[in-house]
Amino acid sequence: MLVSIVIPCKNEGENIVMTLDSLFTSINKADYEVIVIDDGSDDNCCNGIVERYETIKLYGTEGLGAAGARNYGVQKAKGDILIFCDAHLIFSNGWIDKLLSLLGKCDAISPGIGIIGDSGIAGYGLTWDESLKAQWYTKKPKVVKAVPFLPGGCLCIKREVFEDIEGFDKGSIVWGHEDEEISLKLWLFGYSCCVYPEALVLHKFRTKHPYKVTSEHIHYNFLRMVYSHFNEQRMFKVKAMMQDNYGYNEALLKLSTSDIAMQRSRYFEKRKHDDDWFFSKFGILF
Repeated sequence: MLVSIVIPCKNEGENIVMTLDSLFTSINKADYEVIVIDDGSDDNCCNGIVERYETIKLYGTEGLGAAGARNYGVQKAKGDILIFCDAHLIFSNGWIDKLLSLLGKCDAISPGIGIIGDSGIAGYGLTWDESLKAQWYTKKPKVVKAVPFLPGGCLCIKREVFEDIEGFDKGSIVWGHEDEEISLKLWLFGYSCCVYPEALVLHKFRTKHPYKVTSEHIHYNFLRMVYSHFNEQRMFKVKAMMQDNYGYNEALLKLSTSDIAMQRSRYFEKRKHDDDWFFSKFGILF
């Protein structure tokens, strides 16, 4: 099977070179193609990478956002297996092969995510706390572990599963909560999300985005997830929790003019489980 590695990139500087150098020097048996989506970078980070790495496919877009750039990459991909990667990663030998070995048991898989420059710390999937803030699992599991959320920074999924769940939320903007939304959707649509602890990829964690991300962007994406998947009681609880947050009113107004009602209806008809099932399965109190 051909694996398509989709890498969205925006103002990544030398990180994209670091990522591609590491990818092409890592040893794997799998046959793969690499697709880079330059989503409106203004730092020239993707200039010259086609000449440097002759086998990659580079496509330019203008501000599709993290979710949209990934979806666009899938349109250009030829593989039956999709791996979404951030443009600031370092890979170990065999990481692709290890993820592929579990696709018969899990529908979507991520490796452990370590920190570039600090090999002693790693995360193995994420969950929510009581205020729906994402929290990493930092204890390494002994076996493959089912988790609520996979990090989109390195996520492996069959194309047929990705297409069945309609990919990343097509209404998502800029950046924020796209990883949680697609993981939640996988579970609700009857699929599974797992972490393979013996595969490890290192990630460059940053304190600041290399492009503009506002509170309104993040709140809007979060509200899209809530309105797409939560029952009315949880929706009201989220609104009460967020109502005083900066940018919330603007995000809510934008949501009211979006396609969210149609998406909610479509998702509710298609899903195999409801949000009560999900919160109970993972012991999330909300």
